Amino acid sequence: MRNFGTDIPETKAAKLGLIASMESAPLIVAKRRYYFAKYGMTEVELIDQPSSQRLYEQIEISGAKDGLDGGQVLSPLPELLNEGKLDKLSRKTPMYVLLRLNAQGSGIVLGQKFKKFGITIDGASLQPILYVTKALGKSFKCAVSAKRSSHELWLRYWLAAAGIHPDADVSIIEMPLSAMRSQLNSDNIDLVCTNDPWETEIIALKQGFTATTTGEIWENHPGATFAMRAAWVDQYPKATQALLMAIMEAQMWCDQPENHEEVCRLVASHIYPKFKIPPFKEINSRQIDLKNLVERIKGNFTYGDGRISRNSNLAIKFWSNQGVSVSYPFKSHDIWFLTENIRWGMLPPTLEVKEIVNAVNREDLWREAAKSLGVPDTVIPATTSRGIEIFFDGGRFDPERPDDYLQSLKIKNV
Repeated sequence: MRNFGTDIPETKAAKLGLIASMESAPLIVAKRRYYFAKYGMTEVELIDQPSSQRLYEQIEISGAKDGLDGGQVLSPLPELLNEGKLDKLSRKTPMYVLLRLNAQGSGIVLGQKFKKFGITIDGASLQPILYVTKALGKSFKCAVSAKRSSHELWLRYWLAAAGIHPDADVSIIEMPLSAMRSQLNSDNIDLVCTNDPWETEIIALKQGFTATTTGEIWENHPGATFAMRAAWVDQYPKATQALLMAIMEAQMWCDQPENHEEVCRLVASHIYPKFKIPPFKEINSRQIDLKNLVERIKGNFTYGDGRISRNSNLAIKFWSNQGVSVSYPFKSHDIWFLTENIRWGMLPPTLEVKEIVNAVNREDLWREAAKSLGVPDTVIPATTSRGIEIFFDGGRFDPERPDDYLQSLKIKNV
């Protein structure tokens, strides 16, 4: 257990960036419910970023130079930052992945005009739409919050499984989450890969519908990481442990059913004032939006096209799901994200994937924090791999044989 006499953090401050959404809940809860303060990190700043690109630029600058020390980072961007392989950021910024903030919680959403075509998880009904769009000399536009990130990779996997080539048949652009609803409603884009509360709001306002949740594409898939600059972690090892314990305790709290409504309120009240919109509870017309958000965290999904699903296993999770850790950063998942970047020609096939993952993934620090919190050994994963992953279309990824996975794929750029 933690010794508060000898484990006092070397610093009380950390500048953490986030793109506020339900994925950010553990960070928001750790701040608003004083878990950071409980472990001595009384000067943690949560700094909202207008876009993913801005967040990564600020991490590259570093908190010591008025940038960021770390925060909510989509996979595999910590590894790409570490290797200097982000499109606009070629300077290597050593990074550590410390935990997973969530599992599941995103969705592929199309504009309302496509609802009559019956597009669902198999994606087959999208093909004739793309054919007509191309025949008219137009482009079918898709938006994701960060290029090369998990959000784009979910979309690419789903499209390819339907026989649609993500590079030849559609256009994929980067767009802030907060802008997606208005752009979808104005027909400037046709499809978005987004998360809550944006997805819930699109459906509630009848501006679009969910074709599939990402949890249906890959059940219990890993979500955003909590990642920090390696230099900060190396300089402040006790403060790192304090941050981890605060976030992990917040994750446990978020997963308790009796706290679900409060989780949604905390996230909503953090997000909406930033965009000049009061919290849900202060606007009668938005009361149902908060109710829908609470229903989704419980696993009750309204897709917006008449379909309703009640499956708590597909809901966003923060600490664990079906007895499997969500918070622990499995190295096998990092391998998949980098392998998918190779699949689409974003990284060279000669990339030393496992070496990069071993350098960036600090699951050992997660284990240390878990033991300090008194997490039972039975809850701490025995290995760094979750084993073979199975996707909705029958695809199988063995982290010990990523080349076999690439060979099995029909649509790819490698």
